[in-house]
Amino acid sequence: MLERKTQKEVFERDDIHIFQYTLNPSGVRMMEFGSLFLFAIAVLIYPMTHFEPRFWMIPPVILSALGIYLLIMAQYWRAFSKSAFIAYDKEYLFISDDKNKARMIPWNKLDLQNTGLAAPGKGADLKFNIDGEKFPVRLFSPIVCIPQFKEVLSAILSHIKDNTKK
Repeated sequence: MLERKTQKEVFERDDIHIFQYTLNPSGVRMMEFGSLFLFAIAVLIYPMTHFEPRFWMIPPVILSALGIYLLIMAQYWRAFSKSAFIAYDKEYLFISDDKNKARMIPWNKLDLQNTGLAAPGKGADLKFNIDGEKFPVRLFSPIVCIPQFKEVLSAILSHIKDNTKK
């Protein structure tokens, strides 16, 4: 199992490069406006149908549930962007989760197989599998990204390349 450090322990170090996620406010706003739109449609169904016949109750419930889901996802991404980060120093790559803990991954454990690059899939996540522990490393999405994406990816790929030569 990988050793973990708290966010505070990682941020207090002097010899570390830290990259925090940035929230795309337009993406979050779109989710919030989308939920507002779904709620508005759900509310407008009643004056048009008066729920007669009774099955007209079902669409507002479904639309409201979808609106609540969008609001929950917007709040999840807000929290993720505030707490998650990627960092590295000479010995370790630090990958945080959204619980203010960061996995310490020794650079010498990174290779094509355990970073998920040998058989790339869909999406912008690296699918790490190190010491039997599986976890995604989010690089970018429409909602959050690391502005220094090229630097982070360059550091990871250069260490993978070095480990592959051995």
